[in-house]
Order: sequence, then C-alpha cells, then structure tokens
Amino acid sequence: MRAFPGTQVESLSRRAFSCSDELGALRILMLIPGAQAAGASAILMAHKPNQFTVMDVRAIQSLIWLQRWSAEAQGAKASSLRWPDYLDQCRDISTRTSHTLRTVDRALYMSRGRP
Repeated sequence: MRAFPGTQVESLSRRAFSCSDELGALRILMLIPGAQAAGASAILMAHKPNQFTVMDVRAIQSLIWLQRWSAEAQGAKASSLRWPDYLDQCRDISTRTSHTLRTVDRALYMSRGRP
C-alpha cells in the first residue's frame, strides 16, 4: 500500500463517501490495494457507523448460526457480491433489537457463531 499514493487513497475515499449506491461505494474502496470487501466495509463503517457495518467472516459465522445466512448459497467469507444482503441482515437485527448498527456489528463479531 505504500506504493499507492495517498492522494489516490483520498480521492477514492471521497468518491466512495459521496456515492449514493452502497455496493458502488464498497467497490470504489476495493480499488485501494489491499482493501478487499472486509477492509472496504471497515472504512465505510468508520466513516458512517450508523449506516454501514464491517463484513467480517466471524460475523458471518454468527449469522449462519442464527440461520440468517446460508454458507452454501451466500458463502462464508466477506464478498462484495453479498454486501447488500449482509447490510440488510445487520440492519434488520438492529431494527428488531433497537440496538445501533455498530452494537450489532460488535455482537456478531464477538459471538462468532457461538451461543
């Protein structure tokens, strides 16, 4: 990532943060070397924690355990292809529990699919 100019990171970040499409924002950030789906989602979460969450393999394992995610159909790893589905699941849990999206994010990460 050192060889990638900071000005380009800033430019891509600005574009992603102003993008009205959530998948588009994630994909823009994935242009930053080393920032795959999980890393790009973490950048979005840091920018807008009330709108975005981190797509992490441990949180996905929790969703699988809760039977809200199918490893066979949706995969067990962070993927830009499943980003909209992941956001929908996390936002639904947030709404149903009246907890912030960030609290849901942390709870899913911490439980890692364990009861």
